[in-house]
Parts: sequence; C-alpha cells; structure tokens
Amino acid sequence: MIQYRKYVIRQCKTCKKELKIRNDYIKIHTGFCRNCRKKKDWENPKYRKYMSESHKGKKSGRALPIGESNFNNLLYTYKKSAEKRGIFFDLTNEQFRKITKQNCHYCGKKPSQIHSAGKKKRFNGYWIHNGIDRIDDNRGYIFSNVVPACKRCNYSKQGMTKDVFLEMVREIYLNHYENDTVGSRAIGTK
Repeated sequence: MIQYRKYVIRQCKTCKKELKIRNDYIKIHTGFCRNCRKKKDWENPKYRKYMSESHKGKKSGRALPIGESNFNNLLYTYKKSAEKRGIFFDLTNEQFRKITKQNCHYCGKKPSQIHSAGKKKRFNGYWIHNGIDRIDDNRGYIFSNVVPACKRCNYSKQGMTKDVFLEMVREIYLNHYENDTVGSRAIGTK
C-alpha cells in the first residue's frame, strides 16, 4: 500500500512567506524559508569565517575550483571530436591537463586560448590553454604522440608530420631572412 506524505503549512518567521513542510520534518525545521535562513546564517560571524576558510578557491560548497568545469568541458570536447573522427584517445585527465598548460612545442608561445563552456549564468572561470597536436597524424592521442601546440602552429601544421612541418618553417625562414641582404626586404617596404 502506498502511503502519501502529509504536509503542514507554516509561515516563515522573517518574511511571512508560506512554507509547505513535510510532517516528518517539523521537529527539525528552523521556522525560516531557505532565503531567510541563508541570510541569518551569514549574519553569524563564526559561520561566515568557517565558510570562507573551508571554501577558499571555490565558488560555493559544491562548486568545482575556478576553471575546473571548463577544463572538464574541453577534455570532453577533445574526446568526442576524436571519437567522431575515428581517432584513438588515450590521455588521462592529468596528462591532458599537463599538456594543455605547457608552452607551444613549435614556437614557445604560452597558453593563451580561452575556453569557456558557454555563456551560462553560473560562471566558474575560464580554462586558459594551448591545444594538443599529434606528432604523427596516423596515430591517436597517446602520450608519446602528442605535444602542446598553439592554435596558429596547429592549424599551420595541418596533416603534415612534425619533420615535414619543421622543414617548411626552416625553408620559409631561409627564404625571408638568411638569403636577404641586411634591410633589403624590411617588412612594410617595397
């Protein structure tokens, strides 16, 4: 037999809002609605001190550290993208975190891409990162086959192997800087 819960209607002691309280919770109910109880708690200096010390670097009691949810979203995006393209993905969370926080393997640029999982009301910081480049595009995202890469280098490399890409960069450099006489091809002059 199904037993339905019984409710009692009470009034908040502060704002006089009507509250619907389960019968079995009446003994532990404070007499305040949720908003008034939170305000009352924050008026207590001991409670405020406890909350500020126990939640340093966090937005609220259940929130992840600042930027962590966007890190998780970026990792999920990489995994799903690899899955859609049929590419093997075998990086742990810590390996992914370590790689995306390193300077670009090719040009040395510091992490500068900003990842935010969307324009949500509940904002919890950005994840600033570099992308991940597969050294050999025929192999998947495995730790021995990936390096950090800024967006510019990753797009420039496209499907080339690391050696072919670096040879192309060397040829560009030689063409524009090594073979020129000093100042003859200064940028912005004809």
